[in-house]
Formats: sequence, structure tokens, C-alpha cells
Amino acid sequence: MLGGLARRPTGLTIVGRALGRFPSVARCLDRHAQGCPRSVNPGSQFVSSRHLVYSLVGDVRMVLKQHRTGSDYPDLDSSDLHDQSRDTEESAMAFGIGLIGAGGNQKLRHIPGFREIDDVEVVNVVNRSRESSERVAAEWDIPNVSDSVEELLADPAVDAVSIGTWPYMHLDYTRAALEAGKHVLCEARMATNATEAEAMLAVSQQHPNLVSQLVPAPFDFRLGKTIKRLCEDGSLGSILEVHLTLLNGSGLDDSGPLHWRHRSDYSGHNMMQLGIFNETIQRWLGDTARVTAHARTFVPSRVDADTGERYNIVIPDSLGIFADMANGARCTYRVSAVTEGAPQPPSIDIYGSEGRLHWRFGDTGEWGKHGEDVESIQPDPGTAHDWQVEADFMNSVRNGAPVELTNFADGVRYMRFTDAVWESWNTGRSREIEPLAE
Repeated sequence: MLGGLARRPTGLTIVGRALGRFPSVARCLDRHAQGCPRSVNPGSQFVSSRHLVYSLVGDVRMVLKQHRTGSDYPDLDSSDLHDQSRDTEESAMAFGIGLIGAGGNQKLRHIPGFREIDDVEVVNVVNRSRESSERVAAEWDIPNVSDSVEELLADPAVDAVSIGTWPYMHLDYTRAALEAGKHVLCEARMATNATEAEAMLAVSQQHPNLVSQLVPAPFDFRLGKTIKRLCEDGSLGSILEVHLTLLNGSGLDDSGPLHWRHRSDYSGHNMMQLGIFNETIQRWLGDTARVTAHARTFVPSRVDADTGERYNIVIPDSLGIFADMANGARCTYRVSAVTEGAPQPPSIDIYGSEGRLHWRFGDTGEWGKHGEDVESIQPDPGTAHDWQVEADFMNSVRNGAPVELTNFADGVRYMRFTDAVWESWNTGRSREIEPLAE
């Protein structure tokens, strides 16, 4: 089992501290429980001491919160809430994460990542079905399972949510979570289109006290800041051309199953890995101003395993883009899922008036001045890191650190790019991209 659960206070310890240190909290908790009885299905395999402990922890939190807002518990002894004692007690209560959707990245990255952080617990999960939710809960020792997103958001033990659903639900769940007072970590891509992304940004701005973060493109954690510096400090001169090459044969076999990424009703205007690599280029070089795109769908249908019928696919599997960047550079994108045996890994090549830079998938690269040999790019001191998305999120929640990888504003920028590409290849016309006002 990953994480440091053994070194954190147990649930029984948490409740014991709350009731032992604060006798008036215990009295009010008893009244709260009588007024708001929790229903527990005695036949559920998840009725355990740990499950009940988390219910009690939620009730303790509710009592403390309602006292501080001056409601419901005016007789709560203020001596029980002395600053030092309160801080000690609250620090013993783990920060609760609720999972909305429990797909691959939640299990591969987010659950292990959160469990590596002191005083953070994944406390609730809701997935596409009760059965799948219970499987995830059993696998990861998650104490509570919800039957709906609304139920999960009503859980007072949930302080933040990690949204791991398909893009078509990101707006609805982000809005609901923020309005319920929960911090939000949302999986990429941000939404199905720019309009939804802009709505997500707007609702996040209405809740500035809550953290709203997108899971970032993970390809340049080692070299990204160094490449950005080389592009900005004149090492390459004026940036003239950028070339993205992303060729593979992952979509060539038309007998392969229909994936949600093939469905525009789930994925929206997101095409193959275009958005995640545009996000990477955007970090280094800024916004794109104009695109001209051409696309084809060579595998126009696949069998839907749920219906047994073939589903007509409109998302392209071959895409070419000419783009003008706001900094004056010209950028080309070659993206394909039907180029089996392509000779090179994904790459981004940057050519300036005084030098060139070559980045390769795996976060390695080289650069050099024109007329000189290239040299391996080494990360600037203190800039390289591994995956730390969950730690960054909690640093923003606990310490107010600004969200950098990736904030909702940057998500809107890459969604505007994706929308413009979609419109261009569908209409045969170039599309301007409106810059996001600061």
C-alpha cells in the first residue's frame, strides 16, 4: 500500500482527541447526531469502524464550523476553541479528498499522490456505478462510497474533489463542487470546448478562496522551465519557426474498440494528443494567434462494445496545422494516429535567428548556436522535478501558493486553440484566436 497512512493519526485517535480535549464539542456533537442521524446500510461491506469514524469526524467538523459562523451551537464553550487547542485538534483531522470518477489517472497518479502527503486522506468516491465505486474503495481502502456526486459533495469530510471523469462533465462537476465549498483538481482536457472552459474559469473566479487547478501536461517537468528561459533570454535569438511532430500508429487498426476519446459527445473538440502538446508549447512560447488546419478521419467507425454496433467517428486521426504565434513565430503541427512505424518519437523543434533547440519525448533535448555543435540541455538549478501535481495542489490549498501547473486561465487558452483548430478544418478557413484578457 502506497502512502504514509501508518504515520498519521488514526480515525479513532482523531475522534478521541476531539471529544477528550473539547467536552462541550462532545455535548454538541451528541445533539447534532440526534438532530441529523446518519443512515447506514447494515448490509454494506463498508460498514466498518473506519467508516463510522469518518462519519463522526464529519460531524465534529460540522459542529465546529457552525459554531464559528454563530449558528446552531451558541452554548459551545469558547474555552474549548482556544487558538492553540483548536489548531492542535484541527491539524489532527486529515484533509479529505473526494474522487468524482475513478479511472486510470486517479488510480495511477492521484490516489497514490495524495496518500503520500501528511494529513491528507481520500475519504469518498463516486464512479459510474455503485459496483465500480465499491471496487475502487476496496482496492484503495477508501472509507465511504457515494451513489451520486451530490451525495459526495454533501459529505462534510470532503474538503476537495479530484474530478476524473470524461471532459463532457467537467463543467457541471466543477461548478457544483465550487458552489459546495470544495477545492477542485480537474483532469485534463479542461472541457469539451472553449465555451465550457470559459464558464469554468468564470465560476472559479467567483470563489477566489478556493483552489481550482487542472492536471497539467506532464511531458516537460524536467526541462520545461529551462527551455522557456532559453526561448526568452535571447539564447536562440528571435524565435522564427516551431515544429511539432507527433506520429504513431495507435489508431490504425479499425478492429480496435471504440474509446471515449473517439466520441465527440464525450471528448468534444479534443483531438488525439493535440491539446496536451499545445499546452506544452504554450508554456514555453506563449499564445497562438491564428491557425489553418486540415484533417482526415481514415478510420471512420468503430464497434461500440456497449451496443455491438459501429459508431461513426468525426474526430480526425490525421491532422496538420499551420499556426501563427503571438510572438511572431510560425508553428507547424503534424499529428497522426495512423502512421505505423513512424521513425521518430514525439518532438518539438524550435529555430531562432541565432540558435536552435530540439526537444524529444522523454524530456531530453539539445540546443546550440548556429555554426556551433549542439549540447545536451541540462535543467537550470532548482527547476527540475518529477510528478508532484497533488503536492502542488495541497501547497496552494494550505499555503496559498499560486497555481501554475495548470491554472484555469491557461486551460482556457489551450481550449481556445483547440476550438480554432476544430473550426478551421471543418470550414476550410483560417481562424483567429482571441487572446485571454488578463
